[in-house]
This record gives sequence, structure tokens and C-alpha cells, in this order.
Amino acid sequence: MRQRRSVVNLALLFEGGLIVIAVAAGWLLGTPAFANLSLQMDAFAQGVAATLPILLLLTPLANRSRPLKNLRDFVSRQVLPLFKNASLVQLAVISVLAGLGEEALFRGVLQSWLVKQVGIYPGLILASIAFGLAHYVNRTYAVVATLIGLYLGWLYLVSGNLLVPVIAHALYDFVALIVLLREGKRELSRSRIHSE
Repeated sequence: MRQRRSVVNLALLFEGGLIVIAVAAGWLLGTPAFANLSLQMDAFAQGVAATLPILLLLTPLANRSRPLKNLRDFVSRQVLPLFKNASLVQLAVISVLAGLGEEALFRGVLQSWLVKQVGIYPGLILASIAFGLAHYVNRTYAVVATLIGLYLGWLYLVSGNLLVPVIAHALYDFVALIVLLREGKRELSRSRIHSE
């Protein structure tokens, strides 16, 4: 129980800390992290709809790709055990903080600043590469994160509202955690049945 609380608290501290880092980086670069965040219902709906394409990474079809299957296996073995006893509320709060903090930092500050410095598409690409590198746990994970970063960055560009990628990112994280945790519990039950 204590370990569960400490892992969840660490995740909350880390993801919440990214919001502070984003605000500080935005202040230093003259690019406020939340300058383009507007709480509008249509942006919220766009963010929910934009989650669907990246949720395809969780489908059985994605398991047919060896790199994606290996990535899922890696996440199931290394990441999910940290969250196996977290409540739905804790998973939701972590996901919201991750969406808000990471999008504020990588899209609200870094991408916005890079676009001013080097142009729209180079800025999008460089911010997405930085997002992928920040998620480097193995090569496949970094590549997938870079591609997701491109997608989230594109959403930010076309919508003009940081809320769209924030919602898509947070909702994807939440659904992915729930789906993968449930799959992990099912596999654990099956392996226990087979071992008896």
C-alpha cells in the first residue's frame, strides 16, 4: 500500500512539476505556456474525437506489428506494474496532469517558440523529436512518441487551441492505462489458472 502511494505521488509530482517547468520555460522564452488555451466546448469535443486515431495503438491490429507488440509487452512488464493498484481517480488525475503538463511544455512553449524561430513545419518536427526523446525508454517507444508528438503538434496548429491536444493526450493516457492494466490482470489470471 505504501509503495502504491509513493509511486502515484511520484507520478503526480513529476507530471504536476512539468506544469511549473512549462510556466517557467514560457516566461524565460517569452512564450507563455497557456497563452493559446481556451476553455471552449468545441475544442473539448475536438480533443475527444482526436483521441480515436491514437487509440488504434491499443487495438489487436496494432499487435500484428512486431515493434508495436514488443512495445506493448515492454510497457506491460515495466510501466504498468507501477500503477497496478492505483484507483481510477488516481489514474485520471495523473493522466490529466500528464496531458496538461506535457502539452504546455512541448506544444504551448517549445513548439510555439520554435515556430517563431524556424517556421511552422521545422518547429513542429523539432518539438516532436524533443517529445519523443523525452519519452525515450527504448527506440520503439521514442519513435512512437515522436509520431504521437507530430500528431498532437498538428492538432495544436490546426485548432489554434492548446486544449485540443491536452484533451487528446490526457484521454489517451487514461484509456491506455485502463486497457493495458485490465489486459495485464487477465493475463495474470490466465497464467495462474494454467500453473495450477
